[in-house]
Amino acid sequence: MVDCEDDRDQWGKPMSATTDRTDQAIFAELVDDDRRRVSLQACADEAVYQMELDRIFRRTWLFLGHETEIPEPGNFVTRTMGEDPVVLTRDANGEVHVLLNVCRHRGAKVCRVDQGTARTFECPYHGWTYNVGGALVGVPVQQTMYDEAFARPDYGLRQARVEMHKGLIFATWDRERPPLDDFLGGWARLLDMMYKRTDAGIEVVGPPQRWVIRANWKLPSEQFSGDAYHVGSAHRSLYDVGFGPNVRRYHEHPTWDVFARYAKDYDEVVARDGRLYPPGLNAELFEQVARNLEPDQAELLRTGLGPGAHMVFPNFAALYIPQPALDGSLSASLTFRTFNPRGVDLVEITSWTLAERDAPAEMKQAIQRTTAQNLGAGGVIEQDDSEMWVSIQQNLRGAAARHEFLDYSSSKVGTDKQGWSDDRQWDFWQRWLGYMTAGARGVDPTAGYGTIDRPAGTGTRVYVSA
Repeated sequence: MVDCEDDRDQWGKPMSATTDRTDQAIFAELVDDDRRRVSLQACADEAVYQMELDRIFRRTWLFLGHETEIPEPGNFVTRTMGEDPVVLTRDANGEVHVLLNVCRHRGAKVCRVDQGTARTFECPYHGWTYNVGGALVGVPVQQTMYDEAFARPDYGLRQARVEMHKGLIFATWDRERPPLDDFLGGWARLLDMMYKRTDAGIEVVGPPQRWVIRANWKLPSEQFSGDAYHVGSAHRSLYDVGFGPNVRRYHEHPTWDVFARYAKDYDEVVARDGRLYPPGLNAELFEQVARNLEPDQAELLRTGLGPGAHMVFPNFAALYIPQPALDGSLSASLTFRTFNPRGVDLVEITSWTLAERDAPAEMKQAIQRTTAQNLGAGGVIEQDDSEMWVSIQQNLRGAAARHEFLDYSSSKVGTDKQGWSDDRQWDFWQRWLGYMTAGARGVDPTAGYGTIDRPAGTGTRVYVSA
């Protein structure tokens, strides 16, 4: 393992970002705080994108997977942190590692498959071999190639700092970044309501789907930060053919209650008080909620005001919603996903399907089918969203279009009003600005999320940025 003791990273570069006047001028042009708008150039500029890789994806906590994906020693999966390839492994002692998938000899990938079980990773270029903990354990003809000064411990794979929350695996290259739970802040309680509400907790069902679309990574990330406003328009074709409720018509109601009206299997999915069971739970599993959550969390789940679609900066989204199946019954989509940059105009979407470990097999199968049908690579809902993001990116090829703005002027901050607004998406951009300017403008990039300030019903804010 190669580690770092001071405020420099493993490569000797300072982790504390600095900005000069040129940077400040760039971001003054991109983000208009007074009018709450962002230049579309922020999604098209190559120089800005390179800054993001360094100032955001090299420094903050990034979600990479779930512990049930690597349950046994030797299990591994490959992921990315920004554009850096990494391998998640579990060693013989049960410890989880996040290894930079770059050989310390000539820079080739040492692991070239998506998942599996192994004791070692052998680089295909010159044969250097590493164990699942990242230590260099084999060098072909070492005595011939190198003298006695060559020390294997100096050439272990680079390792990210790893912390977990209720089975969710996060990593960062920044050794000085505040702890994960501090970073999550109020989000931790929301995540618990989704992923630690039963005795056994959740598990990942099948491998995640991955696909690439031609859009900047911030476009889906911004939408998942809280854009319920788009649903009535972007997904209108689904409502027109009777696939679920028209959200425009019911936007003042808790989302789950709206879906209950369209459930063919109403008596099976609705509790005695006339409300839906939380997505992914039946009557037996729902009885476990009270002993796993705080009373206020359990009440939010019972009343249908629990988590729906939420985002942890920069690119980790969680979806926890009832969804119609093709046969007219009501199922659920339980998923988390990441939006990983693959260039200024490319994003790789990774989408996991989740279910309670103790859920009946038929419920797990139904959730897996419904999530793939609606939100998978070819999902009927997913395609609507992807078309919007891709069309925006296509527009940015024009010299005039890239000087237009993303508008976030709708606000309910400082009022008692409920309903849709741009506040959560504007929070996303303020946090982005904090990282990009090292705190000179916007949110302090070392700060975590604040506390939940309102129930997370349709269109309401669920956190306050610190």
